[in-house]
Amino acid sequence: QFFTNMSHELRTPLTLIMGPLEHLIKQADQLPSQLREEVKLLNYSARSLMRRVDQIMDFRKDEMGQLKLKAAKGNIVAFVREVFLSFKNLAESKHVSFEFQTGPKTCDLYFDRDKMEIILYNILSNAFKFTSTRTGKVTVSLEEKGDTVDISIQDNGIGIGKEHQDRIFDRFYQVENSFSQAGKGSGVGLSLTRRLVDLHKGEILLESAVDQGSKFTLRFKKGKDHLSADMIIRNFKNSEDVSNYTRNNFPHGKPEFDAGKSKSSQDLPLLLVVEDNPEVRKFIIRCFNDEYRIVEAENGITGRDKAFEHTPDIIISDIMMPEMDGIEMCSNLKKDIRTSHIPIVLLTARTSLVFKKTGLGTGADEYLTKPFTPELLKLRVKNLVRNRQRIHQYITRHEKIKPEEIELTSRDEIFLQRLMELVETNLDNSEFNVTILGREIGMSRSLLFKKVKSLTGMTTTELLRSVRIKRAAQFFRQGDYSVSETMYKVGFNDMKYFRECFKKQFNMVPSDYIAAHRTERSD
Repeated sequence: QFFTNMSHELRTPLTLIMGPLEHLIKQADQLPSQLREEVKLLNYSARSLMRRVDQIMDFRKDEMGQLKLKAAKGNIVAFVREVFLSFKNLAESKHVSFEFQTGPKTCDLYFDRDKMEIILYNILSNAFKFTSTRTGKVTVSLEEKGDTVDISIQDNGIGIGKEHQDRIFDRFYQVENSFSQAGKGSGVGLSLTRRLVDLHKGEILLESAVDQGSKFTLRFKKGKDHLSADMIIRNFKNSEDVSNYTRNNFPHGKPEFDAGKSKSSQDLPLLLVVEDNPEVRKFIIRCFNDEYRIVEAENGITGRDKAFEHTPDIIISDIMMPEMDGIEMCSNLKKDIRTSHIPIVLLTARTSLVFKKTGLGTGADEYLTKPFTPELLKLRVKNLVRNRQRIHQYITRHEKIKPEEIELTSRDEIFLQRLMELVETNLDNSEFNVTILGREIGMSRSLLFKKVKSLTGMTTTELLRSVRIKRAAQFFRQGDYSVSETMYKVGFNDMKYFRECFKKQFNMVPSDYIAAHRTERSD
């Protein structure tokens, strides 16, 4: 009971620090190397503690008889594949070879979705934890064997000695070794894993040898005869069931989808919907048909190509898709300067366990579990739009833009930093224009326009003019320069145009601005 009470007390402050930590991780590339490593270690430690807290709470539920199986029929191949995908970025960051092997494309099994996630997550986490960076290899495989299904997770890590193999599933038991000291666990993960496998009436098998790696095999029976009636969910609908995405799910009678309506106004922002299920795709389009222009894609490759072609304002994408999954598509777009600024919402059939909660980020800005309601999806999108508007407001209000103070990806921060350096360096050059700026930064005029508009809320011309006018105001406040001198110092050579631009930004002509600030200084 003591551990349970402590777990509840710890969970709230841990949750509160996760947001700032995620922001720091996004900016990690810009931090000094020592500080970067400390931030990453802090992030890892906080998330590890959160997982242990959750595991203790699950143990308490088990002890109180509250840990119940809620199984339903589903395609275990697709399920395992999506959990596998959630670890791809971790494998990439550790330079570990990571493969998924399966014979059947579909295989029905009765299982509890939430508990199966925990099972797979715990074993995969251990595989990566005890596998060397750069030389490591982790393989997930699925095989049908008569009336059973085997899910195996194999690594070529440090392995487990025979003297420990009978005890690693015991609660709080830990294998002491130098490899794991930095990330030493609590000894509860594998114990909980075995308990959850037992709830499924399955088996967990281990083959391991020191310095040769480990192979955990999860064996589950097909069918439902081995499960009692109270373990099975009746009338279960999986996340792709079309009945989850019908007109009835709109609380106020959303009108029928009109393919042309979404493209009626070029003033509306552009939304890219990437989803291989046509019914789900149509459902998402209905949610935003009145507020966005819509571009559609049926798989990750097409979605990626359309993102490059149209540079949408926001992207909503499924994770499980043919040709290219949503995680890989997201990674490609976030690594490309043309699209790195675009907010992306990923839709997953899994819970947040294997994505946000675990820190196995894909670069996505938001995750949403399927099936979802229109209200929740629209709220997530609205929050992302608000975050973008806050950035625009910051840039509009502040005289000197500091990209490091804005919540941007490291790639976008570098871009904006370079952009502002070019503008400031050429402040007094009246010949410096959008065309030259694009050439210096390595972008076409149209692509630069889209990028700057999304990041700042201004066109490239407006941003260039705004920076010059703000700097003129700074010179006026210093009181050392006349209007004509200042005009030339900030790259203008037409007094009438300079006065118009200044008045538009500060609601007064330069002479009145100078007089007002001269009075302030005398006071």
